Amino acid sequence: MTYAPPPGYPPSYPPNYGYPAPRPSSAGKRAGIVLIIFGVLAGLMCAGLLYIARNPDAYLNAPEMQNNAEVQRMKQELEHAGFSFGTLLYVFACLVGGYAAVSLLTGIALLMSRSRAIVIWSIIFVVLILLLWGVNLLGSLLSGNIAGVVLAILYIGLHVLTLVWLIEAVRAAAAPMPATFPTPAYAPPGYAQPMPMQGYQYQPPPPPTQQKPPGQ
Repeated sequence: MTYAPPPGYPPSYPPNYGYPAPRPSSAGKRAGIVLIIFGVLAGLMCAGLLYIARNPDAYLNAPEMQNNAEVQRMKQELEHAGFSFGTLLYVFACLVGGYAAVSLLTGIALLMSRSRAIVIWSIIFVVLILLLWGVNLLGSLLSGNIAGVVLAILYIGLHVLTLVWLIEAVRAAAAPMPATFPTPAYAPPGYAQPMPMQGYQYQPPPPPTQQKPPGQ
């Protein structure tokens, strides 16, 4: 016996009806792009520091640096401590270069993979950088360095935004999948949820029943 479907059947289901939307990769992708940009900027800064460290005297003897009281005070403190300005630049360049390499690799990994482990590592990395920029902001406030305060606030804001995107990516990666299939809006009598296939097993037919002839 057949049943005629009601008017308008089959219904038009919305996208991903009965299932959660596909895991959004836009949040992790945006975070990866931002980390790559940070890595490129840090790499350029590292290259500039290495260039200056090759001839620090030319940098310190420039008219702008001669009139900069903070740079001259730093130079005197380094000389009293037995360090040169070039050595300080090399150390700082290594730190910036390490940050650039880790930021680039992390950003590329976020673009190429949606692994939850990579996203969690990215969150740890961004939190560590936020702590370093927080210390930098505190030092700039205590020393009255307005330019340093503005730069620290800018980078802290961008890293906080990146952290928010990474948290969204973690939540998307942990979204559970449904255990059953969606039930259509119109189901004929006797409709049942399809069972997941567990593998095909051969079932032999039942043995034939012997019928007694009439009269016995």
